[in-house]
Amino acid sequence: MSAADHRDEVMAYWARWRWAALALPLKTKARELGYNLVLHGSLARDIDLIAIPWVESAVPAEQLVEAFLEVIPKHNKGNNA
Repeated sequence: MSAADHRDEVMAYWARWRWAALALPLKTKARELGYNLVLHGSLARDIDLIAIPWVESAVPAEQLVEAFLEVIPKHNKGNNA
């Protein structure tokens, strides 16, 4: 295995681990605000979050993003990005 291949495997593992720490808190916050949050992507080089308004009373998308920006630091401690 080349050094580049090893690095890619390490980065993919790291991305999956970070997503695992954030998935439930983000999905919970999205649901509270009227959205269903789904994941798309390989988790190796990209992680795409898709927020789907689920109820008529869903907050504006900008408010959802602001809420995510509050949730992420609380569940991402100790990770040196």
